[in-house]
Amino acid sequence: MTTGERIQFNRKRLGMSQEQLGQKLLVSRQTVSLWEKDQTLPTVDNLTRLSEIFGISVDEMLFETEQKADGEPLEKYEYKISEAELKGVFGATNSFGLVHLIAFAVLFALCFAVFAMVGFTAFAWVMLGVAVMYLVVGAIIVVSNRKLRKMSSESVLKTDYKCLVYDDRFELVFYENGSQIGSHVYNFSKLGEVRETAGFFLVRNLNQFYMIPKKVLAADSRLRVALSARVNELTYKKPEKGLRLVSNLLVFAAAASVIAAFSLIVFNALNGGSGFSALPLLFLPVPAASLLFGVYLMKRRLAFKPNLFVGGLCLVIIVTLSIVGVNRTKSPEPFSSGLYYEYVEECLGADFPEPDEINFVDNGSMEQPDGDSWVYSMGMVRFSGKNADRMKSLVKSDKRWLTKIPKELKNAQPPYFKPEYDYVIFYDIINEAYNSVPDLSGSYECIAAYYSEEDATLYTFDYDVDVE
Repeated sequence: MTTGERIQFNRKRLGMSQEQLGQKLLVSRQTVSLWEKDQTLPTVDNLTRLSEIFGISVDEMLFETEQKADGEPLEKYEYKISEAELKGVFGATNSFGLVHLIAFAVLFALCFAVFAMVGFTAFAWVMLGVAVMYLVVGAIIVVSNRKLRKMSSESVLKTDYKCLVYDDRFELVFYENGSQIGSHVYNFSKLGEVRETAGFFLVRNLNQFYMIPKKVLAADSRLRVALSARVNELTYKKPEKGLRLVSNLLVFAAAASVIAAFSLIVFNALNGGSGFSALPLLFLPVPAASLLFGVYLMKRRLAFKPNLFVGGLCLVIIVTLSIVGVNRTKSPEPFSSGLYYEYVEECLGADFPEPDEINFVDNGSMEQPDGDSWVYSMGMVRFSGKNADRMKSLVKSDKRWLTKIPKELKNAQPPYFKPEYDYVIFYDIINEAYNSVPDLSGSYECIAAYYSEEDATLYTFDYDVDVE
């Protein structure tokens, strides 16, 4: 095997394209192609960098020499990797992450449904966007893994592996068509990351994992014992019974706190939503405790992921709910007469003509009636000339404007100052409904507008109405 063929083999072994390898070396794809065709040789600096990327020595790239270690090996294993085995390892190592992505997508989709149900449309779309993002990331991972598996298969399935085990180290040697193409030496005292699947040990070298089948290793193999010990050392162990009970309770409580926060939103939205915007923060200590307990377990090298991830996610959700707020009935901050007029137009879904005069009074200047109702603001808008004619035509043609207040709406009027009128309209801001009384009891914010043809005047009220 020539130097160019070794560069090509190791590039494919790592699942890299010529362009990707060139980017790592700061050379063009054409330069890598010339190396692999043996038309040119890499410079000394590039050979050094290639040896670091491929995890082999410069000599192994330039010369077809057998790497030998001092002394005879204690154990010697030879094996090949089948396509089914390679597929199984890829599935085992990637399925865990995909399951988490799908779980998060489902969770945010549920958040979308809840927020849409209670009327938080903008935030509901944000939740749906996050859910779609998780699904897209999952799809990208699936496609990338298939591509990587295909590229890896081209080199892995052609390779013959030899594992030589010594007292203090082991060596993996790679062959293709009977010729050595590379090797790696691992010291038992300095083993890096080692993973374990049902049938393989996966030993990491730089950004590449190498597969060692368990079935070829003897039961008392020095290599099996060392690799198992390293896996056990890197594995987060199950907490003892007492800590495990606390861990499970905190995970359950964190999830329950989010359910409680959502229930509070639904309850508030269905009952007027007065003053509940900060209440989800009451549940904040529960997921925070789960998160901190997860950090504690991680430092003790105990299984921490459920507490850390569930606690962290629930913490983010509750903080987000608090920021969004659920106080749907809180009146806007005091604003100018012109802005108030625009606000009424927006609520009533109308495009009124230009008024001659706007008189606006906010609740700070008004004497409030006895009882639980509250008038936030009221306005008096006068029209004249053609604008008065346009206003009269508008309310006549709009079927939402009533000429008489129905019996069921008698108690839904503002608590005082009921003007003379020819047309009237009521708008329930919470339920976004016109001329109807909410089915459920509670306090609701409403807009009432009365229009008098004789005075060409529109009287508006922003107020609370109590439904029993």
